[in-house]
Amino acid sequence: MTVHAFRLEEAGFTRAQVEALAAFMEDQAATVADLNAVKSELKADIARAVGELKAEIAETDSSLRAAITEGDNALRTALLETENTLRGEITRAVSELKAEIAEGDNALRAEISAGNSALRAEIAPLKTETIVVRWILGALLTLQTAIFVKLFFP
Repeated sequence: MTVHAFRLEEAGFTRAQVEALAAFMEDQAATVADLNAVKSELKADIARAVGELKAEIAETDSSLRAAITEGDNALRTALLETENTLRGEITRAVSELKAEIAEGDNALRAEISAGNSALRAEIAPLKTETIVVRWILGALLTLQTAIFVKLFFP
């Protein structure tokens, strides 16, 4: 018996009570081997849980990467389709604008040519009038000069 058991007997407990209490305490007390066994079981449980979590994380990561890649590919395809559609529309619009510009240019050139012809037609008689007016002005100037000469130099 231990020192504590003797103290219990000295305190008034019977030997049977002390032995029953000692047996109960032995049943309840965990040994170092029991603690190591529980510790090993807990480590194994933790390792198994960590392994399961890592596998689940890897699976989730893999499925997310696949989904991202699939979404990225779909987005790239949609962007390429949109780009090709826009390129076609822009090419069509440019062609239409070039055709309109060429048509407008031809119409404008025709109007300018017609305007030039009309102006030439209007200018031709004016040239003749200008020559006549110059001849008349020259004759008048000559007459005025002759009058001034006769007036001031008799």
